[in-house]
Amino acid sequence: MKGVASFTSGDPRFIYAARRDGSGVMLLPDGEALQHREIARTQLMCPVRGCPAPEITTVGGERRHHFRHLVKDAATDHGAETWYHLEAKQVLAAWAAEQHPHAVVEIEKVLGSRDRIADVFATLPDGTQYAIEVQFSSLTPDLFAERHRWYRGAGIVDIWLFIHAGVHLRTGWNDTRNVTYSPTHRAVRESDVRVLWVNPQQRTIGYATRTLSIGNRIYRTHAQDEGEFAVERLEQFRLDAIGMTSVALTAIDRDTAAANDAIDSAERARLAAEQRWQDEVARRTRAAQSVSATAQVEAGTREKLHAAIVARWESSPEGRAAFAQFGRLFLPPWLLDDGDLDITIPGRVWKWRLIREIVLPLRNGQRLTSSMLLHELGRTYPQVFPARATEREIRSMLRELEAEGLLSRVLGQPGYYTTVTAVDAVKPVKHDVPEGICPVCEGPLSKEIPRMKVHFGDCERRAARLFRG
Repeated sequence: MKGVASFTSGDPRFIYAARRDGSGVMLLPDGEALQHREIARTQLMCPVRGCPAPEITTVGGERRHHFRHLVKDAATDHGAETWYHLEAKQVLAAWAAEQHPHAVVEIEKVLGSRDRIADVFATLPDGTQYAIEVQFSSLTPDLFAERHRWYRGAGIVDIWLFIHAGVHLRTGWNDTRNVTYSPTHRAVRESDVRVLWVNPQQRTIGYATRTLSIGNRIYRTHAQDEGEFAVERLEQFRLDAIGMTSVALTAIDRDTAAANDAIDSAERARLAAEQRWQDEVARRTRAAQSVSATAQVEAGTREKLHAAIVARWESSPEGRAAFAQFGRLFLPPWLLDDGDLDITIPGRVWKWRLIREIVLPLRNGQRLTSSMLLHELGRTYPQVFPARATEREIRSMLRELEAEGLLSRVLGQPGYYTTVTAVDAVKPVKHDVPEGICPVCEGPLSKEIPRMKVHFGDCERRAARLFRG
């Protein structure tokens, strides 16, 4: 593995020369400029087509030995792009011939009606054809797509290799491990073509991978938009059904396919779970609508029953007794209020029953609480009244009965009520009795009981009867 910085290094010198007899090209070995100088002058020439001054010689020195034009001017200064491109074509053609000895390998093969030229073209004995495109200059996604369609339409497997230097290999300013795909790289990947880079001088191939963790497994897959840069020797690669591959790339292919299957499976599971939840929501909605519809029907039925019970009660002896007790043309609002109870029995019916049966018959000094009244309701109407809500309504009724003068609270015992005591009946009996004298019998009261207002016993009972009568 090499970093991006190491992969992108190189010396863009003129090291391949064409033979004048058309038999191919020759690589100048480093350090052998002197030995090949005469051959360069007499048998070799510039390999660039249309070069206006193709005569060359060799140059030595401390740096890498290379060829040089005899005439040096702007017309013969072909630039790094040209030399890298020429060198890559030569290296890749030699690699294809070495790895597939029975293949026919050609450089700059003219295809179709001379409108397509493959940088390197290889034909295997089984008839499979490969077009290797070495790309240095910029390439738009649309232009790649057009060329890719043409090759596939002609039954040719197209392989795209981007030169290590130039516009096609970019990283962050301080990143030496990851590369970022350009729009053209993404177009290549989306066409199921491998995104590869080549450094012809190092004879290395680079590609980008990413690591995915799905479930309990870790996958090393092809990059999508960016990835960690990996480098292998060119000799590790061979041609396969979709391009050129190595043992490591084949393993990445398998991991990529497995990861995609795992992602698809997880997505299907997610969609299935979402569908189950939507089905459950729909079921609950239907159930709620059914309950609501039933509740509406039941509420309507209860309302009709409620109205019928009220009508019968108001015309009954119980209803007339309630009007007579409170001595009004209309019953008090608290007696008519049903409160929070959603039951068929109207509030005026059950409240009046408690007042008539329990409250009014109370003996002097007899006490009661909301719990006692709730127990009486439960005995009279089994399993009808909800305990907590009913007890709240009973407590409210007891407070109203206190305001009506039918009950009074028991001092020191919260929640307890009793009949109105003789102490509360003192004023209605006599108003002009001096303090310390019993207003009933006019006898002296005990000084040892400071709050005593009336004698216990007969005086207390007589005062209570007078007040309630």
